Amino acid sequence: MSSKKYASPLSLELTPSRFLFSLFAGLHLLAMGVIWPTTLSLSIKILLSAGLLLSGVYCALNYGLRRFPWSVRALTWDEHDQWWLLRRDGQRLAATLANDSLVHPGLLILNFCVETKRLRHVALIIGKREDDVQRRLRVRLRLAAVQTLSPDQV
Repeated sequence: MSSKKYASPLSLELTPSRFLFSLFAGLHLLAMGVIWPTTLSLSIKILLSAGLLLSGVYCALNYGLRRFPWSVRALTWDEHDQWWLLRRDGQRLAATLANDSLVHPGLLILNFCVETKRLRHVALIIGKREDDVQRRLRVRLRLAAVQTLSPDQV
C-alpha cells in the first residue's frame, strides 16, 4: 500500500469487551464439555480440562478484558504503513501485520509480528454501531490485502 493514499495515521483505542470475554470462556467450556463423555481415562480428561481451563482464562483476560500488562490496548497504522501496538504497561512496539489476519464485517483478528519476532494477536468485535475508525480500518485492511495479491490470484 502506498503511503500517499493514506496521509493520516489510523489510531484505534481498544476497550475491554465483555462479549469477547464471554465468547472465549464459553468456547473453552464447551470444549471441556466434549471431553468428559469420551472414553478417555480419567487422568487424561483431568489434564485436558486443566489445559482448557488455563487457556480459557488466559484468552478471556488477555483478548476479552485486556487485563495483562502485555495486552494490546491501542493500535496505530501510520502514514508510512507502519503498525504500532501500545501495550497496557505503556510499552510501544513496532509491528508488521501478518498475511493470515482475518477481516470480516463482524470480526477482526489481526496477527502481528513484533520486533522480538513474537506474534501478537488482537481480536475486535465490530458491532452494529460501527464507528468511523473501525470502518476505515476494515476498508484499509481490505485494500491492502487486494494490493498484495499476485496477478494470478485476482
